[in-house]
Amino acid sequence: MASPNGDPIAAGQAELYVVNTIYVDGDADGWITFEEFKVACANGLMTDAAVTMSEECTDTHMAQMDDMIAMMTDATKKNEAITHLEMSKTALKKGDRAGCIKHMLEAHKDMGM
Repeated sequence: MASPNGDPIAAGQAELYVVNTIYVDGDADGWITFEEFKVACANGLMTDAAVTMSEECTDTHMAQMDDMIAMMTDATKKNEAITHLEMSKTALKKGDRAGCIKHMLEAHKDMGM
């Protein structure tokens, strides 16, 4: 997702996906190649966000989140969760998967997850 065409990406672009880019950038040139990224995957260096991204940013999960937030009793946390979920939905509609998961994880925190 960070590099749809497979070109190397700047280490900063991979931060959402890998635990620590220092361990992924094997030649320490500041760029992560597809081969380096595959090694990171094989070595378990993926973040929770990367692992769950394919499951979290779906219409089905968004509907589940709406239902769960509706049951929240803490008004402040509920409003924060609604705000983050709406931001996640907006990012998903724009095709911004990184933004979608970022805001989804914030909504999860607001919900105590």
